[in-house]
Amino acid sequence: MFSITAVFNKAEQGAGGQATDRGRGHRWIGAAVVVGVLLAGLVLAVLPGLLDRSQQSAPVVHPRERAEASALYEAAGKFSRIDVYSRRNEAQGDAYLVQVTDIHSGALLAEPQTWRINRQDNRAYLRNFSDGQLYLQLEKKMVLRFDPGANAFVDLTPQLLARHPDQLGGGIARIEFGFRDRPDSFKITTADGTVYHAYWLAGQLLPEVGISDSDEQRAAQATGLSEHWLYAELEGSHSIENRRYQLIRYWQRADPGQPQYLGYFSLYTQHSKDVERSPAWYRQVAPTLWVSCHVHEKGVQRVELIAPATPRFNAQVLAHNASHLLLVYSPTPTSSEGRVVQLLDKQSQQVVWSREVAQVPLMASDRGGTYLTAQGLPSGFFVQSSPLEPGFLMDNQGNVLHSFQ
Repeated sequence: MFSITAVFNKAEQGAGGQATDRGRGHRWIGAAVVVGVLLAGLVLAVLPGLLDRSQQSAPVVHPRERAEASALYEAAGKFSRIDVYSRRNEAQGDAYLVQVTDIHSGALLAEPQTWRINRQDNRAYLRNFSDGQLYLQLEKKMVLRFDPGANAFVDLTPQLLARHPDQLGGGIARIEFGFRDRPDSFKITTADGTVYHAYWLAGQLLPEVGISDSDEQRAAQATGLSEHWLYAELEGSHSIENRRYQLIRYWQRADPGQPQYLGYFSLYTQHSKDVERSPAWYRQVAPTLWVSCHVHEKGVQRVELIAPATPRFNAQVLAHNASHLLLVYSPTPTSSEGRVVQLLDKQSQQVVWSREVAQVPLMASDRGGTYLTAQGLPSGFFVQSSPLEPGFLMDNQGNVLHSFQ
């Protein structure tokens, strides 16, 4: 390699160590020419590499502030991870950033998407509908559907406006996921304040005014039954601390492709003082169990207790897929004594995996499982000790397949 320092030193040497002003000028000109030639060669040598590098599709690093929501998408045995971040930049305004990555390499599967929304409560939610697709709510301003082919989310607002121009043509002021009792739906408030429930998969828009009557009419006209699982509250629970729940499977009148109402409800025993005092207000749904009349009128027909028929405390079905349930409960009213997580096989109704949360550090990292969340996937579950934790992927036998810690 040539040394630029050596060239400068050589150019400054005179014959016999003597230099005139004119000689020095000529020597400086010569040195400059040599340096110029060397620099030109260096640029020509490096330029192709720079051009090649500019054409590489290296992941773009975006500033990230706060993790808002995460989910996995499974297709043909392959998993993608979706992360939603919020960030605040005074120059550019508030924004949500969505990244889709390969769960093993962490490489971006598509260019990150950014939506600029005036944040109010800094909330983003990801939810699966019964079609197996993943949906995203940003604030109460937008709902989007994940397109697995493009590894990107698509705003559903134009499609909703096209489907229901008469009701929504005046503009949408707010849009958000429906509550858990109305699956596959969005709750929409129009610019004039009218509230609707948009059942996305059924393609129906129902006004909130009179919707309870609509639920009962659909149930009365339905000819089919749909099956569901629930930790139902047992009557006689009067405080959060001693509230008891029983795991059940139940059947509700419903026709395929129609909107459903899946409200939480309480179970009453045959010796209940409420049932004995006002029997006309209740309907029998199992040999020893009753529900209130309005629950029956909205479709609940039959209830089956899942063994062991032991009441649990602070219990819920965290998530489910086609074959399994992921359950969490406290064995006693004192939550400080620990939480239990179980995997239940729907077909055999047998527990295939059971652990105290404290035994699973990946679950217990945030307040001992108090804020445990999960997402059902075809082959297992994506579990997080809280919505802001990295989480891990677990199969239907309780084996950890991948940790994001």
